[in-house]
Amino acid sequence: MVIHTITSLDGYRELVRNHERVVVQFTADWCGPCKTIAPKLQELSEEFKNIHFTSANVDHSLDLCAEFNIKSIPSFIAVKNGNKNGHIVGGSYSSLRQIIEDLARP
Repeated sequence: MVIHTITSLDGYRELVRNHERVVVQFTADWCGPCKTIAPKLQELSEEFKNIHFTSANVDHSLDLCAEFNIKSIPSFIAVKNGNKNGHIVGGSYSSLRQIIEDLARP
């Protein structure tokens, strides 16, 4: 499944209006751990087809980063029905998988 890109808070708001379950990855081109976890996120997006996966570059999405108080990357936000359902910081695959599994539950 494709991991889409958002660049603004307005783009995020539109996304959560149109999708029940969303995972947002906060990343940057210069972030080594972000590049390391990216293939795993891609695998998870293919496994959990009922979740919309998206990525936001912190250097181009300042309003979105401010909204979620993003201070470190990689960071991941899980959103269900427009409400934040989980948030992790760092490149731990097991933590990432756990918030996605929690998000996927009915």
